[in-house]
Amino acid sequence: MSSVQNNYPQAFFESFVIGLLLTLSPSKALGFAIPLICIVWFIYRSRSGNTFKRVLFVLLGWGVLMMFYSLYNYYFGWRYNISNGIVSFIHYASLLFIVVFPAALLNERYSYKRYAKVLMYVILFEGMWGIMQRGLAQVILGRNDGDIVEGTINPLSFIQGHSGFSNQFFAMNMVFFLVFCFPFVASSGSLKAKLASAIGLLALVFASVGHVFYSLLLAIVVTYIVFEAHRILLSAKTLFVFLIAGGGMLLLLSQLDPDIYYGAQRQALMFLEGDSPKAKAVQIAFNEVGKEYPLMHLLGVGPGQYASRAGIIASGTYGGLSDFFTSIPVLNVGATELFDRYIRSTWVYVQNNIEAFGNSTMYRPFFSLLSVYVEFGGIVFFLMLFTVVSQVFRLRKKYYQLKDKKQLRLLCFCCSSAILFLFFIGLYENYYETSQGIFVGILLILVMHSIIRTAVSKISKAPNETNHSQKERATVAG
Repeated sequence: MSSVQNNYPQAFFESFVIGLLLTLSPSKALGFAIPLICIVWFIYRSRSGNTFKRVLFVLLGWGVLMMFYSLYNYYFGWRYNISNGIVSFIHYASLLFIVVFPAALLNERYSYKRYAKVLMYVILFEGMWGIMQRGLAQVILGRNDGDIVEGTINPLSFIQGHSGFSNQFFAMNMVFFLVFCFPFVASSGSLKAKLASAIGLLALVFASVGHVFYSLLLAIVVTYIVFEAHRILLSAKTLFVFLIAGGGMLLLLSQLDPDIYYGAQRQALMFLEGDSPKAKAVQIAFNEVGKEYPLMHLLGVGPGQYASRAGIIASGTYGGLSDFFTSIPVLNVGATELFDRYIRSTWVYVQNNIEAFGNSTMYRPFFSLLSVYVEFGGIVFFLMLFTVVSQVFRLRKKYYQLKDKKQLRLLCFCCSSAILFLFFIGLYENYYETSQGIFVGILLILVMHSIIRTAVSKISKAPNETNHSQKERATVAG
């Protein structure tokens, strides 16, 4: 291993801590820059020329992509706003920069245990703060809802009230923290770790972000079915425990925040019946937009041109964020014709009817999976879907390769659950474009992958080393 590679674990750990602090800070401006700050720090500390080259490759690739969409739209007589594409890059940076980090990220000093211990303190503090926020909000503001639970992202929510996406970001990050630390908690036997996890889980439930909670449950259920389908089908006891556990968690949520629980049922029913703004947005995209842009289903219309977070911000309808990006002199962001025709009226209507729709993400006429499909096309959408599915089944294979190692098997399970959770939250909002909500979670997925990859590699090498030793002994004996 080269001296540069020896620097990777420390540089990545430092980048992770920086990302963690920025994610949990109240600064929305720094939230946009989290991926860039962490990557620049990693390159600086590791002196990694390969990582720098990968960053340049990502930047060059996005530039080529925008050139392609400019020519593609020009050919069909449409207008492509390059400035919107630049804003889109900033928002998708968390996903785009996955490929720049090396595979080997840990060593004996910067191990899984070290990451888990750091996160246990974070879970404990953020969890206690979130629970306190909900309690104080009842006294000070007379409110008894989960929107106030925002942790240090909005530390004085019990005085100032709810702030933007802080509640959702708190819940999403808490999910990633709890999932990552679960193998450590399950195998350590530490009462403190179990208590911290219980407080974090309670804070997550108190946050009452129904779609985040349901995405977590769905991710765990799908992972369990993929990993242990034979047990569920062959063991009535396992199936019974599985159903009771899932039902118990839903019952707990329904008792702690019945408005969220029954509201989610109503929203899901409206979506399935095609009556919600989100359902109608899907119908419009596949019917009307698809007719006007026939190649949309294959190639999309270009990043930042429709209902992605970047596209909405560029339209001037996203409050302070729109004011910020539209005021940058070098950018010429603006609403596209597609947005004006198919999104604006519904989005403005939802914004202006808070009494009817509230702040629920289920009523917003956009979400990440739809944005990816419309703006990048079916090729990219199904490539993303294939990547998620293939990763889950690769982890399943490694889960069985590590059959005698409980903590590593749990890591395979949790890594799969985290990947699926990240995928499923794209069904509700444009979360793929929120670095403050997903970037640290992505780093934790990379850490789990690195641990699992190293463990499987050692197991694969062991038989070869044994055979080599046997051959040497046989040669000596001969």
